[in-house]
Amino acid sequence: FIATRFASEMEVGSGAAMQYAIVFLQLPYGIFSASIITVLYPRLSKQVGSDLRREAAGTVEYGLSSLLTFLLPAAMGLMMLGPELVSTALQRGELTAADSLLTAQVLFWYSPGLIFMGINNFLQRLCYSDGDLKLPIYNALIITVVDIGLSLWLKETALRVRGLALANSLSYVVAGIWLLIKSRQRFPQIRFRPIFVDLIKILLSLLPAVGIILAGRWLFGDYWVDGSSLIGLMKFLAVSLPAIASIFLMFLLFRLRGIYLLLKKK
Repeated sequence: FIATRFASEMEVGSGAAMQYAIVFLQLPYGIFSASIITVLYPRLSKQVGSDLRREAAGTVEYGLSSLLTFLLPAAMGLMMLGPELVSTALQRGELTAADSLLTAQVLFWYSPGLIFMGINNFLQRLCYSDGDLKLPIYNALIITVVDIGLSLWLKETALRVRGLALANSLSYVVAGIWLLIKSRQRFPQIRFRPIFVDLIKILLSLLPAVGIILAGRWLFGDYWVDGSSLIGLMKFLAVSLPAIASIFLMFLLFRLRGIYLLLKKK
């Protein structure tokens, strides 16, 4: 609400660009983060309620790895394919290529925060499972204070509305790291090494997809400038679908734990 208020005082189109960017951001967040939490929260609550701390820590490790498995590729895709995605979905009528580009740029700075939004949401459920209602409130206050503080500064820089998106991402990063530290203090059984190993595997898995996206950009050029069309949609799918397929195959190759949530094998 506050960010939208700030954006309304900026250049024409800033508010709309922010609102459109949030819609695109919420799509992978709602699909992946909500799904993972829905599956793991009952298990986590049962383990903590039964004082199975080691098992609960294992579920936390599995949940964090799963969030990284799905949200990191989603963030990468939004950052690299932002103009193509926004233009294909929205650019028609009075929405111009400049509007699509601004929305994609705002989305670019929102996207890194997507990962930590998921981490914050999941670790808050860990607090609820352990009967702690204060820590999630402190977590929300950190997000709010850091977000508003950075927004007041970054909105006056050359970033303008993009700075509001960056402020939001940084607020979730700060709060997410703080909540990770607090969760580890409460559950010292949580091991970060397996999560870090999975992170390395995920980053390696994204390399072929990055190559496909760059090759598609070289092959098709800035087709998104022409706006939404059937040809534009076909070009977008010709790049995005092989990129997604390559990520999935690499996940299977590396036997990432999070992929088994999708395959329903664990």
